[in-house]
Amino acid sequence: MTSNIRYTLLNLLLIVALYACSSSEKTSGDGSNRLKDATSPYLIGHADNPVDWYEWGEEALEKARKENKPLIISIGYASCHWCHVMEEETFMDTAVARYMNEHFVSIKVDREERPDLDEIYLNAAQLINGEGGWPLNAFALPSGKPFYAGTYFTTKQWLGMLQNIHDAYQNDFEKIRQQSENLTAEIVKIQSGTQENLEGQVHQKDLLEGLKDSLIQGYDRQFGGVKGAPKFPMPLHWEFLLQQAYLDKDKQVASAVEHTLDQMAAAGIYDQLGGGFCRYATDRAWDVPHFEKMLYDNGMLVSLYAHAFQYSQMESYRQVLEETLRWVAREMTHAEGGFYSSKNADSEGEEGKFYVWDRKAIEEALTAEEYAVLSQYYDLQIPGKGEHGRIILAKKKAVKPGRLEGNTLVESAKTKLFNLRSKRIHPSTDDKILTSWNALMMKGYIDAYMAMGTRAYLDAALKNAEFIEKNMRTTGGGLYRNYRKGKAGHQGFLDDYAYLADAYLSLYQATFDIQWLHKAEALVEQLDAYFADDASPFYRFAPVQKTSLVESVPLADQVLPSPNAVVARVKHQLGELLYKENYILEAAEMMKAMIPRMQQGGSFYSSWAYLANMQYRGLHAVAIVGDDAPVLQGQLQRHYLPTAIFAGGATENLPLLESKYHKGQTVIYVCKNKICKRPTTEVSDALGILLFNNY
Repeated sequence: MTSNIRYTLLNLLLIVALYACSSSEKTSGDGSNRLKDATSPYLIGHADNPVDWYEWGEEALEKARKENKPLIISIGYASCHWCHVMEEETFMDTAVARYMNEHFVSIKVDREERPDLDEIYLNAAQLINGEGGWPLNAFALPSGKPFYAGTYFTTKQWLGMLQNIHDAYQNDFEKIRQQSENLTAEIVKIQSGTQENLEGQVHQKDLLEGLKDSLIQGYDRQFGGVKGAPKFPMPLHWEFLLQQAYLDKDKQVASAVEHTLDQMAAAGIYDQLGGGFCRYATDRAWDVPHFEKMLYDNGMLVSLYAHAFQYSQMESYRQVLEETLRWVAREMTHAEGGFYSSKNADSEGEEGKFYVWDRKAIEEALTAEEYAVLSQYYDLQIPGKGEHGRIILAKKKAVKPGRLEGNTLVESAKTKLFNLRSKRIHPSTDDKILTSWNALMMKGYIDAYMAMGTRAYLDAALKNAEFIEKNMRTTGGGLYRNYRKGKAGHQGFLDDYAYLADAYLSLYQATFDIQWLHKAEALVEQLDAYFADDASPFYRFAPVQKTSLVESVPLADQVLPSPNAVVARVKHQLGELLYKENYILEAAEMMKAMIPRMQQGGSFYSSWAYLANMQYRGLHAVAIVGDDAPVLQGQLQRHYLPTAIFAGGATENLPLLESKYHKGQTVIYVCKNKICKRPTTEVSDALGILLFNNY
């Protein structure tokens, strides 16, 4: 950020700090505003505000231009605790609403429906304050260019902010305009994918070793995960490190991954009764979660635990998978197979109330014997770390993974507590269905099926794919972003296409049903048409034909994997299966352009590192041909093989499968660079080739 931006922002912050208290009053919100017709539960939750909210669109922007008023862009999501607090305390306040309605044009945005807008204003907040979050509240010119942004404000702070920004807009507009130009220029640099002084190349082996070492240096050796607090699961980090441990036969790195997974599964961040992971923990030991549960976190964590189960065969990972997927099926699944977005952190106006316990309630619910045994494994005797000192169920740190599994008294105690908890008022569900997040959970189900062979998991993935094909396709065959109550809306973004192509590629490998491979390829062709940049090997986040205030080229991993990294991995794998050299070359070109960035910020490029291992070590293409292909396929896929891709069936319907059918036999070919080893009918022989030749 330039010094001029810092100076101007400092002045604005000082002005806001001088604000004196104004009178206000609450309203019951008997009326409703135009958000009542929105598709987002988050927006609908603001429909009874006295604020004259708009959704993002030309109507709001034109009003701001015509009346020369600054925009307020307020962004959040349905399971966001502090979003609800600000809505109830501030946006229901009539004095606040009158001032907003008179002097501003106010826009509400669901960050999950419009990640393109969220990225712009989140970057503005991070440039100004060094951090961002939600609720995210930005002030912008009628063009949409931001000049200030922050997160949560009390009612007093917010009204003071409004008054001082209005005064500055009226009396010092040139300074506001220049600040907006400078801030937008900085955002363009961040989102364009360009970076200065990126020179030099490094051998991929050295690059991968460096990334591994960087992540291990940040590893918390006591509690697992990344050092410090708050603590996020970061599944992309551990996926890369597990892959690296397998390829290098590095037991120390594997131990770091397993320790992290064990600690998370034992702690309060994991719902010990109902399954599923919360978004993050506020403490270093994972015990005090922020209680919202996000679909995308759980989709990626299901994949991670499935891969860890394949690698280690630890039964505790099987339990995590089974419990988490039971929760998804029970609470997060639409009748027709779509997956909902999130569970709120709050119930009855209090964060975590659904999940925490009083010790007396636990004692009364259990027999003396059940309580005695449960207290050997869980911290029930000490005051809890939750709100008002209540207990958050977490296993004692000395309890070894897997020790509880099969203990009938522990299981009966947990069942009683789960049934008792089920009678409480549940946190609300954000029941909108997002294509990209559904693809991550679909892939999680597929990975769990491959790891354990549970047919119900594959059925859930197939039903989800059918839901998407029926409800999330545009008339032109593209993708919608979101769906709720029979209505789809918002044109899909790059992550919708990339993640779904990746999920369909996995669905093909699990079923050998060629339609899913064709659908994955079609999505790649569509994203080439909609998102490609002729001047770059990378893809824009928003469709080319969709006008955007600031173009975004997402290269780094955030909580979600870089869509560009996912595109590159899918192209590389499709190229190997379909013998399409152009896909392989395009993926290689993307990786080549990424290497300098990866050298400078390895912790943000785990998805790229995962692909780099496939390219550097070489991808094994495993062809299984014959009537018993599904049987041998299942036996092979129980193993952790992160640099292998599968094709097969009873017919030679792919270039990789041509001339490989042997009547009366089912044979396995392990191929690399289109050169195949001698065919075998034994899974053990194929595994021997894969495990021996993994460099």
